[in-house]
Amino acid sequence: MKNIFEHIEKIANIPSIHPEEKKVRNFIINVLNSMKRDFKIDEFGNLYLLSQDNFKILLSSHMDKQAPPFFKDLGKYIQGKLDDAVGIGIILSLAQHYDFPALFSVGEEKGLKGSKYALNNNLIPKVESAIVIDTSPFGELGNGPIFYTSFDNKQPFNKFLNEIFNSAKLINVNLQPMDGSINDGVNLIKVISDTVALEPHIDNYHTSEEISAKIDIINTYKVIEQYLKKI
Repeated sequence: MKNIFEHIEKIANIPSIHPEEKKVRNFIINVLNSMKRDFKIDEFGNLYLLSQDNFKILLSSHMDKQAPPFFKDLGKYIQGKLDDAVGIGIILSLAQHYDFPALFSVGEEKGLKGSKYALNNNLIPKVESAIVIDTSPFGELGNGPIFYTSFDNKQPFNKFLNEIFNSAKLINVNLQPMDGSINDGVNLIKVISDTVALEPHIDNYHTSEEISAKIDIINTYKVIEQYLKKI
């Protein structure tokens, strides 16, 4: 977990407005190579982290931004182009310890283009569940991860939802549950029925001055880690 904010800072400072995600993709590849993790890239530019342990859950975040790069450490908060540097940073930190598959998509901010390409070309890994790690303008700053419990009126099975709630409860983390907003979960849930999102809240959404509470990012990591420990 110690590398989360280092990853976020570096990614937030890389320009990556679609279709120019290559530099972020290369950063991710360098980190994965340092971990000796396998990956592949599709023709549209999506990056897939591969699993050797047959993990049945996919983690997902997107590589593109909607504003120029920026980052500043504000103590208890961070500011900058955090959407979705935060999600990528969390996944890379978790990947140091768990051999799950992941999707790093392109063009999410431009109509979910990357995940739509993966869906239409049967490239989404065959797993039982998925967690999208993005950022959300909804909920309250510092009050725990936003928990999207549905997408396009499609809701996962209660067993999966309860497992996420219980994972948070075991480590005393508050979740802010609500219906899902538009992100790659809209496409993932079409083939992975148990798809949810865990997302730190951000202020100043879709600007270069987005603000997130460090505790929300840490707690998002911890809830997912707690879930991964049990499967």
